[in-house]
Amino acid sequence: AQSLERQLHFQGEILPWRTINLRAQIKSAVTELYAQKGQQVKANERLARLDLSDRPSRKRQAQAELSLREAELKADLKLQQRSLLSDNKIRTDRALLAAAKAALQQIDMDIAHTLIKAPFAGRIDQRQAEIGDVIRDGDTLFTLIDDSRMKLRFYVPQQKINQIKKDQTISAKLMSGTDVFGKITYISQLAESATRSFQVEAEVAAKPQQRLYLNQSASITLNLGTEQAHFLSPALLNLATDGSLFVKAMTADQ
Repeated sequence: AQSLERQLHFQGEILPWRTINLRAQIKSAVTELYAQKGQQVKANERLARLDLSDRPSRKRQAQAELSLREAELKADLKLQQRSLLSDNKIRTDRALLAAAKAALQQIDMDIAHTLIKAPFAGRIDQRQAEIGDVIRDGDTLFTLIDDSRMKLRFYVPQQKINQIKKDQTISAKLMSGTDVFGKITYISQLAESATRSFQVEAEVAAKPQQRLYLNQSASITLNLGTEQAHFLSPALLNLATDGSLFVKAMTADQ
C-alpha cells in the first residue's frame, strides 16, 4: 500500500468581495466628477457632485414655513389657555407643524444626495456618468468593487456536499495562470433547483502588490487528506454488465 492524496476538483470563478452600483437618488445634472475608472478610493471619499438647482431656495422657503407654523402654534396655545380656541384648531396647528418639519427634512435629504460618496474603500471599476449628464433617480453613476480581498465561488454536486466543510483550505488556478489560496467561508444549505448543486464560497486574501483580474474562471482543488491505497494497472480492470468496474483476482484454489 502507498499513501494517496484524495482531492476534489471543481470549476468556479473569482469575484470581488463585494460590488455595488452607486445610483442617483434625485434627478439632477452632474456638475463635478472627482474619480476616474480604475481609481482606488477611500471610504466616504467624494466621487461626484450633482447640481443643487433650486434646492437652496426651497430650503429657505421650508425653513420660513417651519418658523411660521411654530409661531402660530405658540400663539394659538396661549389663546386656548384663555378658552378662545378649540382643541381642533390646536390639532390642525400641530399637523401643519409636522408637515413643515417633514418638508424641511426632505429638502435636506435632497441636498445631501447631490454629493456622491464611496460607502467603502475600493476601486472604481466603471464610471457611467460625465459632467453635464442629466441623470434620473435610480441611474447608475459608478460601479465600486472591494478588491481588498476576493472570493472564489463554485458549485458542489449533492453527492459530494458532505465532504465540504467550513474553514477547509482550497487552492485554485485562474485562467490567467495565477495561483490563489483560501478558506471556505460559506456553504449554501439550499441546492439550486435546476442543477441540485450547492453554492460554496471561499475567501482569498490578495497578496501585496498583486492585482487579480476578477470574474475569470478558476480551476479549484480541495484536498481531503491522504489514505492508504494499492495501485492497480488499468489492464486489470474489467467492465461488468451493469457498467461498474471489477478486478479479477486469484485465490489459493483458483
